[in-house]
Amino acid sequence: MTVGLVRAGGKILAETVAGIAPFAVIKQADEAITSTTLQPDNELTLNLPTPGAQYLFECFIDYEGGTQGASDFQWDWAVPVGASLKYAGFWVGTGGGNVTGNSVHIASDVVTAGTGGSGNPRAIMLHGSLIVGVNIGPITLNWAQNSGAAVTTTVHAQSYLKLQQNS
Repeated sequence: MTVGLVRAGGKILAETVAGIAPFAVIKQADEAITSTTLQPDNELTLNLPTPGAQYLFECFIDYEGGTQGASDFQWDWAVPVGASLKYAGFWVGTGGGNVTGNSVHIASDVVTAGTGGSGNPRAIMLHGSLIVGVNIGPITLNWAQNSGAAVTTTVHAQSYLKLQQNS
């Protein structure tokens, strides 16, 4: 990462700060759905303003749904055409109990996690890197239930998406 020099009395430019300060969004309200069709999250989205930039990627998802296997959770990521997202993380699998997620995934992979019943929130923690091509635009979490159920699956407030520009 190249950081610009700022002398006393000098101006701090947006380009200087972009490589230092992360930008993030913290979900302000719970969002509940009963559909198995992936849909964009109402809040977990960030615009990628710089063509050719590289970002460190981090996401925390606090969610809950029906009992194990009754609704579960699935997700993928929408990124601009030509962008490359690779990540791994930790979550409870749809088979229950065991923490899974040691495989590397890309944005278009549909990944699943188990639910533990109402009042038993679970978490997904993701880390990786994102390289933006020539097209800028948003990175957005898409999610839904993994199996249809009358109960809702909810992504809770205080879930977040964070990017730190690396170049």
